[in-house]
Amino acid sequence: MTTENDTPKNKQIAALVVLVCITVFSVIIGVNEYYDGALRTELEHKVNAENNGLLKKLRSEEQTKLSTYQWVDKPKNIVRIPLDRAKELTLAAYAAPAPAPAAPAEPAPAPQKAAEKN
Repeated sequence: MTTENDTPKNKQIAALVVLVCITVFSVIIGVNEYYDGALRTELEHKVNAENNGLLKKLRSEEQTKLSTYQWVDKPKNIVRIPLDRAKELTLAAYAAPAPAPAAPAEPAPAPQKAAEKN
């Protein structure tokens, strides 16, 4: 009769676990890098392309809004002013001294009691 050897091979199991963990980690990093590369390529292709007419139109509309006077709501007298002018007005408002606080109002006199009856 032969005896059975039932002791586990711990070193081989540990090495296999480490190898599997390294492989899984490498696959995750690889997929992430592949995704980032694909994303950068698509952004370059769709957004940053020289022939993107929609982007050019949007940029010109933004520049027009930032550099011209325009009515926002004429009945309420609300206008849009150029960005540079808005900066000048804001800096001038902050540079102006703060107005002095108003003097406190005089307290109202206390009501007088009716004359006492004798």
